Amino acid sequence: MTTYHQLTIWDVLDELSESPATSSLVPMWECLDAELEKLPLEAQLSTAALAFSQIADILKARAEVLLQDTRDRNSLLRPIISTDLFAGLVRTTMHLDLDDLIEPETPQTFKPHGPHQFSHFTESGDSVAIRFS
Repeated sequence: MTTYHQLTIWDVLDELSESPATSSLVPMWECLDAELEKLPLEAQLSTAALAFSQIADILKARAEVLLQDTRDRNSLLRPIISTDLFAGLVRTTMHLDLDDLIEPETPQTFKPHGPHQFSHFTESGDSVAIRFS
């Protein structure tokens, strides 16, 4: 069996305060009218006063968002966008494993050289002079 729960004015105001810039106040007015009809005069006044206080906060938040949008549009720096907006869209770090693309090192083999024989010039006419400039 399905049960329905009638939203109170406070439930509607809580929902509106979560997204004040995009929410519509029409359901709130309808709910407020329905809520106030059931109450005696003194309770109507106190309930309406509390509701109007919350409505004023919602409208204030909406006005702040609209004013900030206007400032951003007219700013010389253009709108400043929070980096949180791009958190899921922009990759900030990346690891690339290229180990599979690198060829294995080939071992180098060196052939042994035979003994070196240097000739010693002992005669005076066999010397060589090198000049560096």
